[in-house]
Parts: sequence; C-alpha cells; structure tokens
Amino acid sequence: MASEGVLLGMGNPLLDISAVVDDEFLHKYDIKLNNAILAEDKHVPMYGEMDEKFKVEFIAGGATQNSIRVCQWMLQKPGATSYIGCIGKDKFGEVMKRDATSAGVNVHYYEHESVPTGTCAVCIVGGERSLVANLSAANCYKVDHLKKPENWALVEKAKFYYIAGFFLTVSPESIQLVAEHAAANDKIFMMNLSAPFICEFFKDPQEKALPYMDYVFGNETEARAFSKAHEEIAIKISRWPKASGTHKRITVITQGADPVVIAEDGIVTTFPVPVLPKEKLVDTNGAGDAFVGGFLSQLLQGKAIEDCVRAGNYAATVIIQRALESDPSNGFLQKLDENLSIEIYELYAQEESFWAVRARTNWATSGDRNTSFFHTSVIIRMRRNRIDNMRNEVGEQILPHQLHDHINSYFFNLFSTETSSSDYPSCTYGNEVQISHLPLLFETHSTVFNMGRLKALEIDGFHPLFFQNH
Repeated sequence: MASEGVLLGMGNPLLDISAVVDDEFLHKYDIKLNNAILAEDKHVPMYGEMDEKFKVEFIAGGATQNSIRVCQWMLQKPGATSYIGCIGKDKFGEVMKRDATSAGVNVHYYEHESVPTGTCAVCIVGGERSLVANLSAANCYKVDHLKKPENWALVEKAKFYYIAGFFLTVSPESIQLVAEHAAANDKIFMMNLSAPFICEFFKDPQEKALPYMDYVFGNETEARAFSKAHEEIAIKISRWPKASGTHKRITVITQGADPVVIAEDGIVTTFPVPVLPKEKLVDTNGAGDAFVGGFLSQLLQGKAIEDCVRAGNYAATVIIQRALESDPSNGFLQKLDENLSIEIYELYAQEESFWAVRARTNWATSGDRNTSFFHTSVIIRMRRNRIDNMRNEVGEQILPHQLHDHINSYFFNLFSTETSSSDYPSCTYGNEVQISHLPLLFETHSTVFNMGRLKALEIDGFHPLFFQNH
C-alpha cells in the first residue's frame, strides 16, 4: 500500500480545450499532427475559434497533472500523491483546484495575482492529436515557492518524483533542486521527454537534469528527436551518465499500438499492447499521460516492470472506455470492450488456477490429509498474535494482569468523551462534489473486477464472481 505523499509531481497545470477539428483548421494555424508546441502570437485566436466552430470539452490537465491524477485514481488512497505548479487567481484556477482536490491529490499551487490560468488546445483529427499550449500562469512558477517550508516538506516526504519535460521551459532551477535532493537521499527521480521541441530547443537544461533521472519516459517521436539532438540512438538514453549509482536508469518508450520498449543497461525488453487500427481510434489525447500514471501506481508499490507496464496499458484504455460512455452506439468500441472483458476473465481464471494449485501443493508438502496439522498451525499463529505487554500514554509498562482493565478503560473513554462540532472537519465544496458524484461506468467496472472472485459474500449473498460473469 502506498504511503501518504509518496509521489510528488511538478509541472504546468493547464485547462485543456479539446475538440475534433478539420485539416483546414490545422493548416490555418500551421499545426502538425502528433506534435506539441508552445503557442505563439499567431495561435492566440485559435482558442476562441475552436469554441465557436467545434464542439469543445474543457478538461483540467497538463501532462504531469494528468499522470499524477491517474496514479492517484489507481492507488485509491487519498493524499498518496502531491502536485506543485502555477495557476492564475481566477475562475479556471478554482476549477483546477476543485477537480484535483476531489480526485485525492494534495495540490500546492502557486497562485499568480495578475496572469490567467494556462490553457492548452487539443486538436484531434482522425484519432491523432496535436497540443498547442498557452502557458500563461503556468509559465510563471518560481523556485522561491518550492523553497517555502510547507512546499519543501512535500519534497522531503516523497520517495518518488515525476516531472514532464515541459517544465524545463519554466523552472529548470526547481527541477535541479529536486533532482539533487533525490540523488542525495536515495530516492527515485523520473522525467518525461514530453515533446520533440523540448529535446531540440531545451537541450541544455534537459542534459543537465538527465544524469539524475532514474526513469525516462517518452514515445517513439520524442525518442527520435532526442537521438537526433544528442547524435545517439534512443536505446543509449539508459546508458547516459548518472549522478547517483544507486539505481540503474530505465527508459520506457511507448509506440502507440506497437510494443512498449523498456531499456535498462542497453538491454531491451518489449511488452505487447492491444492492437487498435489507426482509423478506428477515437482520441489518443491523454493516453500517454495515463500510461505513465498507471505505470507509476505499481512502481510506487515495488511491483515488477511487467506489472507496471500492464497497469499503464490498462490506464490508457480508460480513455477509450470514456469514449464508449459518450458514444454507446460505436460498434468498434463495444467490440473492444467485449474483448477486454474476455481478457480480464481469462486472467482471473489463470489466477484462480494458480492459487488452487498452490493450495494443493502446500497441503501435500506441509501436512497430511487430515486437519490436525492445520489446527495446530492456527493455534501456533494465535499464540504469536497475543499481546503480552503494552505501555500507557506516558510510556510506563503495563503488567500482564492489568492489560484487560487498561484496554477496556481506553476504549470506554474514547467513545464516551464529549466533543463539540468544531472538533470535526467541515465538509468543503470539493467533498460535497466527490460524495454526490455518481461513479462512472469504468470506475464501477474496475472496482468489481479488482475484487477476488470468491471473496466473502456481500450483503446480498452473492460472491463478486456472480457480478463479474453477469
């Protein structure tokens, strides 16, 4: 189980303005597909034009924040993740805070008084997307905010750090500060290549941070840009000199429908992903961020690389599940949903078979075919679990014959103490939104299929297996 504040992310919080556009719109603003750029003066009118001409969706995002929120959702432990960035003191900033907090992320935003919250145009054509980011307030983050005691405490508490390469354009000083802290304290520091222009035009700060990176994420386009900028093949990212020899660098390269490439010490391992025909993709926006979030959710818990990749692929499919909810008549998505369900059933069947065989093996090797051995094992375990002595509130040892009275008195006082309403935390607007929000289809699906098939009966008398099969 992940501990509180174990993962800290820093990045550019942006409000995504997402829409399916046409080729004419891309040509008008000189936008290339499958790319990410910073907005120039010529791009300023496009945000209003998107809202007027196309059906837009507003999403609280930004690359790092997307990954952190997905990781938080996968962990299901409020406060396990934290996030730092800069927003404007405006309506969009309030939306950003409310959404992130309701998702369970502990956000410490630097709120700029005069610059508005940043936005990002997500232009989708044929299932591929391009990002045009107008950083605004996100571009105003200062390292002085990070150095404040309440914010630096997040750095000290965390064991893992994740930062998208986009943040190199804003505050490389903050990145370097956290990277050096991670190396000095044997913690895990991770970054994402993020976009080709980062590798090409921010090569110096990227190269300065690279020795501290324990994990490097990116897609095939970004890896090629890195290779070109540094005149090396992408596999050698994992062999780039490191500031700390404690951890070997691991490079994770996604390739859309092609296998995920993992490089460690120059040795490459590939992991397959479900193949989705290009012409049938609805929207790839956020899939890469979701993959990283899913990957991190398992890495924080000490899981193997293959488990991390599997979780990353699962998180990325959530994007498609949301598309299915918004377009239930889409036959391709329905078929994909059916195939994924079949795959999950097969995995659970394999898991059930594994535990059945393991239980039979334990029986054969640990005891005979009657229950005396197992009764004895239970008795031994009960004796191990006994409380022989305790200490009271002031540290004094309690004698064995006093244990019963001490425990009884403690709980009697605990549940009979009078308290005022001020002793309890108030319910904020974010709490109200989270409490009243009905679970989405994929959330219910994920919860049900994460239960053990034959776990204890619920109040209605059915095992989780019943709901998974029907």
